[in-house]
Amino acid sequence: MTKNSGARILLVDDDLLVSETLSAILQRAGYVITTATNGDAGLKELQSREFDLVITDIMMPRMDGIEAILAIRRRNPSQKIIAISGGSLEVDLDYLKYAEKLGADGILYKPINTEQLLAMVGPLLQRPA
Repeated sequence: MTKNSGARILLVDDDLLVSETLSAILQRAGYVITTATNGDAGLKELQSREFDLVITDIMMPRMDGIEAILAIRRRNPSQKIIAISGGSLEVDLDYLKYAEKLGADGILYKPINTEQLLAMVGPLLQRPA
């Protein structure tokens, strides 16, 4: 696996196992990961520092991913965002399509495998803002 230039990624997911798994995959690929457990906590992280990419779950407590995407887009229209979700396939696909229409640069349905994640993250980070 190619090492990346230390791009900073904010991973927002309330599921600890998903967060730890995706963090490990991304760290092994050379990315610097910060995690948050809901959209509200993610927005606080975005206020304190800049990230090259935000990966956010859709279904979370306190502030869901749709609300987070809208808030991120208001603050920084060029922020790169990937929306992720899992659970009920039909419902989550609807939410993911909605997230994409609201400004997510990419969508991934859980469970997410390593190749799928890195195939989306790498090219997205190389794209101009």
